[in-house]
Amino acid sequence: MFFQPGTTPRATEVQRLIGLGATHQWDVLDEVPYVRWTTLADPEGNLFCVAEHPPVDQQRA
Repeated sequence: MFFQPGTTPRATEVQRLIGLGATHQWDVLDEVPYVRWTTLADPEGNLFCVAEHPPVDQQRA
């Protein structure tokens, strides 16, 4: 699940999904340039990620 600039922020979507029964597993915030993601587990234990990319004008060269 990817979010583009101008849409729901990743952190907001993560909280919404937790409210629906997902469980937070871990965050990857600085490991990969220009990408941040949160890994969650659904109620059955299946892992999935919510990721976002910053706008191009905010990416470091």
